[in-house]
Amino acid sequence: MLRKVTPRTAGVVAVVIGMVLAVCGGGMIATPPVSILGAIVLVPATLLVAIGCVWLVRRDWDEPWPPNVRPDLAKRLRIRRVLLVASGVLLPVALAYGIFSATRGEWGSLVISLILTLNAATNLAVYRRLRQ
Repeated sequence: MLRKVTPRTAGVVAVVIGMVLAVCGGGMIATPPVSILGAIVLVPATLLVAIGCVWLVRRDWDEPWPPNVRPDLAKRLRIRRVLLVASGVLLPVALAYGIFSATRGEWGSLVISLILTLNAATNLAVYRRLRQ
């Protein structure tokens, strides 16, 4: 008699098979004639481990995924406040890093700092609108 496989059992099996495939793929990468095949084997191995991890947290195949869990208002406001503080700290740090990069002539770093500065400034503008 066959028993119904639970998601946790399937998850453990998928993670173990994915890890074995990843080790085999890593070994194949180190061997020159089959190194490209090893890289190709790593892709399904990574996907199998990820799917197995998702299956590990499910109790039953019938429960919806992803679970419909929405944080309450207080938790959402706390998350916004934390992100606002992080953006407020990130903005002057990114500006200082941009000035430092510009004076040294590191244009790649300057582009990264400009992206971080724009991200922090946009976050501050969005959070300011949300407070109103």
